[in-house]
Amino acid sequence: MTESFGPFTFHMELRVEDNSLHFPVKSGRLGPLPLPRYLLPIFIAREHVEEGQFRFDVKLIAPITGGLLVHYRGSLAPVI
Repeated sequence: MTESFGPFTFHMELRVEDNSLHFPVKSGRLGPLPLPRYLLPIFIAREHVEEGQFRFDVKLIAPITGGLLVHYRGSLAPVI
């Protein structure tokens, strides 16, 4: 899977663990330039179904400082 944030593009693996979908970052680019592994952010993402509802929790952590860059979570429901 590929995700883009501004000039950054990240390639992620899709993995199922504990009945949840996880997205570890495998590689990244800044524009056309590949990022070295030590500059890849830590992407902690979990998607799962709970009580019949799709839920997600996503955190993006800075690679060197370990500071939180982005965190969002929520759920999706059908529009009736």
